[in-house]
Formats: sequence, C-alpha cells, structure tokens
Amino acid sequence: DGPLSPAVNRVAFAVADSRFSLAAVEETMAQNKRLMATNSHTTSALETLQQLVKEQNQALAKLKVQTGEATANARRLQDRCDTADRFAALLRQQLERSEGLRVQGQAALAELKHEFEALTTELLADGQLGDAAPGAPSPRLLAQAAAAQ
Repeated sequence: DGPLSPAVNRVAFAVADSRFSLAAVEETMAQNKRLMATNSHTTSALETLQQLVKEQNQALAKLKVQTGEATANARRLQDRCDTADRFAALLRQQLERSEGLRVQGQAALAELKHEFEALTTELLADGQLGDAAPGAPSPRLLAQAAAAQ
C-alpha cells in the first residue's frame, strides 16, 4: 500500500459488486476517438458547405443585380420600341396624306392638260391662235376669265 513506482504506467483496481471494467473504459475511449474523427470530418464538411453557401449567396446577389439591370434595359428598349412604333405610325399618316396630295395633283394636272388641249384645239379651229400677238390672250380666253370671276 505504498507509493507507486515511476515506472508504472497502468494501475488496476477492483470494486466489489461493480460492473465497471477496464475493457469498458477502453471501449469508451475507442468510441470517443471514433466520434472525434467523425466530428472532425463533419466539421470539415460543414465548413465546406458554409463556404459553398457563401459563394452561392454571392452568386445570387450578383444575379439579382444583373436581373435588375436586364429588366431596366428591357424597359428602356420597350420604351424605344414604343416610340419607334408611334413615329412609324406618324410617318404612315404623313405618307398617306402625301399620296393623297400626289393623286390630287396628278388629277389636277391631267385636267389642266385636257383643258389646255381643248382650248388650243378651239383656238386653232377659230383661227385665233395664229393672229394674236405672242403672249397676248385671245378674246375668247379673256371672256372665259371674266365669266369665271
């Protein structure tokens, strides 16, 4: 019952009526080592997952910014398209008016040409075309102008 020698690295004892054993302690220690190794792997995996979540959150934030920019660009482009559509409609209206004026101008020109040809034919028939001084209106033309007023 004296002190233990420094060369002793293990001590055994027995407790009466106990189910405690050195084998159970060694098994508990081995299980503790396994649990610590599992815990180490789990901690490492958790850190890796946390880093992945952080990267995914950064990517998501970047995508939100890009989505916002794309939405703003889409709105600007839609506004430009709407403006271009309104401008095209305005140009179509102007083209329709121009075409109407062109058709009226052609009809007026054809009518003037017809009247000029009829007048020339009539003056030739009356013999007045050759007798008048150059640039002077014929008496018949003067009478028609007076009647028109």
